[in-house]
Amino acid sequence: MNADDAGRRVSFRTSGLVIELEITGSGESRQMAGRLIPAQPGVVEIRGVIAVEADARGRFTADAV
Repeated sequence: MNADDAGRRVSFRTSGLVIELEITGSGESRQMAGRLIPAQPGVVEIRGVIAVEADARGRFTADAV
């Protein structure tokens, strides 16, 4: 496994919400998985280009980001 395969974890905090992300892959084939805390359903927009839905537990995934 090389360093690109290991993934990167980041989190963002706003008032009342934390977004945790794990980004894996490299080049054109990056994937992202994350969750909203507190857990809640919703729509997560990435770079204004792709939108994915978070489930009731706040989890979401996106490919080719």
